[in-house]
Amino acid sequence: MSGGQRQLASLAQALVRKPRVLLLDEPTSALDVAHQIRVMRTIREITQEQNIISIAVLHDLALACRWCDRLVLLSKGRVLADGEPAEALTPGALLDAYGVTGRIERCSRGHIQVLIDEVA
Repeated sequence: MSGGQRQLASLAQALVRKPRVLLLDEPTSALDVAHQIRVMRTIREITQEQNIISIAVLHDLALACRWCDRLVLLSKGRVLADGEPAEALTPGALLDAYGVTGRIERCSRGHIQVLIDEVA
């Protein structure tokens, strides 16, 4: 099975138990872009249909912003930002969490893009 197929199989195994909360640790790791989108779309659709709360740890900020309703940015054991992605992820938060300067912009389709300029 491909990495994407394994991720979907793991997700199916978790969902068959009918959880109220689904905890996901890097559900898109080691996947190509097409599989990342398929996995995240599947998670979102199923959790909405079954009224499941899903909490995912993602290091890809653009992917997190595209698929989450609420973003919590953690650094060194503390919450740096919490809220809707467009509000929580700011240039200041990028600097505080990652030590980089960058910009948060929307593409022509409205998706949030994280543009890193340089290491501060």
